Amino acid sequence: MIEKNVELITNSLSQTYELIKELLSTCKSFKFNVSFITWGGYQILAQTLEKVHNKNIKGQILTTSYQEFNDPKILQLFLDNFDNFEMKVVDQKTIFENKISSSFHPKGYIFEFDDYYEVIVGSSNITRYALLKNIEWDVVVRENMPEVYDQAMVEFEDKW
Repeated sequence: MIEKNVELITNSLSQTYELIKELLSTCKSFKFNVSFITWGGYQILAQTLEKVHNKNIKGQILTTSYQEFNDPKILQLFLDNFDNFEMKVVDQKTIFENKISSSFHPKGYIFEFDDYYEVIVGSSNITRYALLKNIEWDVVVRENMPEVYDQAMVEFEDKW
């Protein structure tokens, strides 16, 4: 675990992908709340996700039909290949009926460990460019800020 309690990841300083890969490989469970998942994003995480699946690490992935950006075939790959992951898609009808907002555009990652957690919140979706190349700003919050973890969990469960 890195010693800093809060850190900015920008892809020019360090890659969001490398941090997500490391945290996925060592966590006991995870929750992703992202607007977009592309084929490129799936491809670069697939090998790590396979390892996570083989270790029976549980995961929940919440995404959306916002702007019809996600390809349903990619979302189906998650469900077909990783039976220990759950996935839900928040569609525009659900957004409207539940008065969530006119859009659903979060980018958050929650990793739970035996005795700590890490939360990443920022601008990175699960796309190749967001995780590797784009100028994205993601803030990593580590274990001694339970209020951030608690707020992220409440928000995730509310939308789930």
